[in-house]
Amino acid sequence: DLVELAKPLKHPERFLGLHYFMPADQALVVEVMAGPQTPAALVDVAAEALRRSGKEPVVLYKPIVGFLVNRLQHAILHEAYYLIEAGVASAADIDHAARRMLAPRMCINGLIQQKDLSGLIIHAGAQASIVPELFHNGIPNPMLQSMVKRGETGTAAGKGFYDWGGCDTEAVRQQASQQLAKLTEFLDSDVFAPAPRTQPKPRDPRP
Repeated sequence: DLVELAKPLKHPERFLGLHYFMPADQALVVEVMAGPQTPAALVDVAAEALRRSGKEPVVLYKPIVGFLVNRLQHAILHEAYYLIEAGVASAADIDHAARRMLAPRMCINGLIQQKDLSGLIIHAGAQASIVPELFHNGIPNPMLQSMVKRGETGTAAGKGFYDWGGCDTEAVRQQASQQLAKLTEFLDSDVFAPAPRTQPKPRDPRP
């Protein structure tokens, strides 16, 4: 929490947060978040320094717990854990849907731009019917917390949402890192170079 971390500082206006992702040598995105008194100009200076180092900064001009990516990730995961716990879908099917549908679309058009493409009338209608039915309880998922208490902590323990017994988990990590590097290289290739007149301009949709 950058707000709490900034409180004892003599010069909180010089304070900001950087959030790298693992593996840091492969993940290009770095989040840059302002502290409670950090001027936007200083945040922009930090973002530009990251660009010069070859990173791709995502800028947050206000402090918020969890930064941006983790908040989006945990919003999805909270619903996914509920679906598993309620017996609606398996972890494997949720992961399959993420790999084969959510992820490819996001790679091409992101999260928000995709909704412009599909149409906001349809999206607004879907939001009106689906959002009230999502699982909102404001507490960490009990199933996940119980798993951790039982020592079912993932690959390090040999089991989590999956049974990793007999798997070379170090090879799994290395493979994932190599695949991420190849995917990033592919996304940066000419295959994904935008055609003329296909790139929209950013705008602030707030009234």
